[in-house]
This record gives sequence, structure tokens and C-alpha cells, in this order.
Amino acid sequence: MPNAVTGFSAALLKLAIQLSVAAYNNDFTSFDGEMIYKNRTDGFLAPVFYVYKLDGNLWLVNRGSITQIDYLSCAEFNERTTDLGTFHEGFWIASETTLSQAAKYIEEFDGTVYITGHSYGASVAPVEYVILRNKFPHKDINCLAFGPVPMMDNVTSEKYRDKLVTVINHFDLVPTLSVPNVWNTFSYLEPVISQLPKDQIIDVLEKFLDYFEWGISIIDKMLYEALKADIPALVDAVIGYTQGEQRLIRYPAGHVYQINIDKPKPIDECEVEPTSFDSLSTYIWAMTEHPDKVYENAVMAIPDNRVRN
Repeated sequence: MPNAVTGFSAALLKLAIQLSVAAYNNDFTSFDGEMIYKNRTDGFLAPVFYVYKLDGNLWLVNRGSITQIDYLSCAEFNERTTDLGTFHEGFWIASETTLSQAAKYIEEFDGTVYITGHSYGASVAPVEYVILRNKFPHKDINCLAFGPVPMMDNVTSEKYRDKLVTVINHFDLVPTLSVPNVWNTFSYLEPVISQLPKDQIIDVLEKFLDYFEWGISIIDKMLYEALKADIPALVDAVIGYTQGEQRLIRYPAGHVYQINIDKPKPIDECEVEPTSFDSLSTYIWAMTEHPDKVYENAVMAIPDNRVRN
């Protein structure tokens, strides 16, 4: 299924990442648009988001993680199967919460709608996109996600991939954070994992994260600490997976583009198979490639190319 995102281009991606970064700072003054609605109060499974009208299009911009509550929302590793597909439970609930406020503005709007965000915001955005595609099947709804955690099963991703784009910065760790990928990385434990105490498995994963610690900045330290806090929940999920629990969510969703600021290429040349992200990224700088400003710099380095209609 080809990429059918309306107006897809490097310029569109650059605008989307700039809006996603603006959401972190609650500062859209660099854009000549109209703020239709904003929810600046974050809660557990209730993210900050903005509904913004710009250049005749409507943007639903989801903020990434800033607070401890945001990070706790990302740690809901259970899967929820719905009539629309199987989703990361935390991101499904967060999407429902956001759309309970935002959907009416999308319903009232006649033009093209873009949903975007970075990190937590990018993990929620594709779920919102699937829900809205079904709620408003005749509307032009598109999604541009930057550095998300995997959030939907492969069948659902394929069904809705025409207007869904995921951008991954080089070897960013976060888009590889799924239970099957964790298991694939540590499969050498398979003969004994069912006999190992949970604390021992937690220790293995903590040592894996410690591998990255010396190379991270103060900003990246927030991600490091959040991931470390999530390890017990992740271990529970991995143990369940080894005992036969079904885990359908593994890969980034939609059309996936892997970019590299050191080797910028036209976006059409950056598309990769989602299944290539089949284990945890073990690149030493994997955490330093995730922050929003790092993504912004990498996206802004993409050479301009033609616009798709």
C-alpha cells in the first residue's frame, strides 16, 4: 500500500516536528495559525494536546513526555484488543481521553487533518488516527509520528498504513521497545527464564540500560530514569510472553522512514521495512537519539523533495 499522506514531503515533516516540539513548550508563536483548543493539564493516561489550525489544515498535536505521570502512562504494557485492532493499552486509553475532547473539532472541520507528536505524543497519535479514520471515514485524516513506542498490531498497521507515517532517528531505542523485541534481545535466557527470580531478570535489564548511561546528557537522563522505573512492569510482560501470553504488538506502525542527520537523504530514499526493527537497539548512543530537539535537527536536515498529492 503506497504512502498516500496528503501533501507528503520533507517540508510537511519539518512542519510536523516543529509543531511537536512547540507542544513541549506550549509555545506556538512561531506559527501564523489559530489555536482552536488546548488541554494543558496532563494526568495518568490523559496527555497534553493542542488543536491548531494552520494554512487551511487542522492539526492535533500531542505533547511528548515531560512529567512522571506521562512516563507512567507509557508503562502500561498490556495489550487491548478492540473491534479496530490490538493496541498498547496505555496509548489506547490516552487516545480515548484526548478524543473525548478533540473529536468534535475534527468533526466540525472540512479540510485535511494531521495528527502528530513526538515520543509519547507519537505513540498516542497513530491510535487516535485509527479511531478517527473509523469515526469519520469520509474525512482526510493523516498521521505523522516521530519516535513512537510500538503501539498496534501488524495487521492493523497494514490496514491503515496508507496515511500513517513513522519517522525514526537513526538507531533510537524507543521505537524498538516492544515485549517481543525485549525477548528477542535476551532470548539467551530462554532455557532458564521460567526458573529465574524476577529480581534477577530485572537486574539483567537494568545492566542493559546502564550500558547507555555514561553517554547520556542531563535531558536524556530523564528518559533513562523513566525506562529504569518501567523495568518491573516490562519484566512481568516478558515473563507472561514466555509462558504463552499472546503479544501482537512489535514493530513501528505504517510507512517507516529511518533518518540520519550525518547522512541526510531525500525522504523517499529513507523508507525501510517496519520488521527491520525486530530487537532492542543496542547502539551506544541509542538514548541520545530520542529527544525532541534531536529529532527536530535530524528532520530539518532532510533535503527537500517533491510534494505528493
